[in-house]
Amino acid sequence: MKNRILLALALILLCAPFSLRAADPDQVDKVWKGGNKELLFGYNTGSFDLGSMGGKLESRWGASITSIRNIGLHKPIAGMLKFGIHLGPQIDYLNFEKGTGSLKDFAEGFGDSDVESSLGKHYLTAGLVVGPTLTIAPFINSGNLNLARLKVRLFFHVVPSYAGYITSSEDETDFHSAFVLFYSGGLNLIWRKLNVGVEWKGGRGKYHGLANKFLFEEADDLFYNAGNPRYGTRMFSVKLGLAF
Repeated sequence: MKNRILLALALILLCAPFSLRAADPDQVDKVWKGGNKELLFGYNTGSFDLGSMGGKLESRWGASITSIRNIGLHKPIAGMLKFGIHLGPQIDYLNFEKGTGSLKDFAEGFGDSDVESSLGKHYLTAGLVVGPTLTIAPFINSGNLNLARLKVRLFFHVVPSYAGYITSSEDETDFHSAFVLFYSGGLNLIWRKLNVGVEWKGGRGKYHGLANKFLFEEADDLFYNAGNPRYGTRMFSVKLGLAF
């Protein structure tokens, strides 16, 4: 999948020199007007790496929402490319295990050992996206305005985030949190207000109380010597939204 996306991007960029005619200033203005505010909804897959404390968890499904602004740093170079900075909030969610019973059963289960229900295993992170972007209009010189409006935006993000890992079984529910500095990269295809993209994201953090949970459950000498380890999260997201 990753190789196909990169190949498609390379073909788009290679086609740029074969445009039909030089773009006029009016066309450049129309192509680059707006499109710097982005609202994206994504479908996530990912993993949570517990290392020696318990292996790796693979997600069942996930979701994300991103609301960012691309701050342009200059006028388009040759009418074709522009550097900018992404800035805005981002929330990601991964579901690792389905719960049992209903929320009503879970609420009634507090203090009642006869009611068996759980919330499952979940991962949630919220952070601030910041990082450089490069936006390219490879067909800006085309005589077809609709084709000229197609833009490719590549980005690299640093995402300082607060992350929470929730585990729930039939007898207890635990919440483990950490500050995680995520790094992400990807690209978006933008045409008029339509925005489609992909993103790879990863980071590691020390989740409060998570090592103690394994110490209690496993009682292995290895865990007593582990200290407070860092756990890694990896995510891949396919996004669809608006650029306005």
